[in-house]
Amino acid sequence: MSDEKKPMGLPDFGLEITEAPAPESSYNFEEPSKAVIANVGGVGVVLWYTGGHLDYEINESGMGVQLDNLGLDDAPEGLSIWEGKYIGTKHETMDGTEYETEVSGEFRDPNDEEWAAIRRNCCPWDDDE
Repeated sequence: MSDEKKPMGLPDFGLEITEAPAPESSYNFEEPSKAVIANVGGVGVVLWYTGGHLDYEINESGMGVQLDNLGLDDAPEGLSIWEGKYIGTKHETMDGTEYETEVSGEFRDPNDEEWAAIRRNCCPWDDDE
């Protein structure tokens, strides 16, 4: 069996979906990103973050820090930590090649060290995390 990834077929539309190559950049897409999320009444923002996935989505793709733009609007109410990745897919349509990003991650409560940093109004992680 080959290690080569096979495109997923969409028989309904006759389209093929393949994993999109990671953008050529200095971003580390191997490790998951982390973010401190503030969500009140379904409206929220990323307060601090680390990692290539969020850095790319927020800065390069121009998504900003609003949760709905980042696909993180299912965050729990209050403060939480999100850890995850953005998985890019490429598919061909009648109009040409299109790219989509799917969010893959989990929300959790901040641990004691993260809470201490948040209370000091500081990012809970080093830049190299």
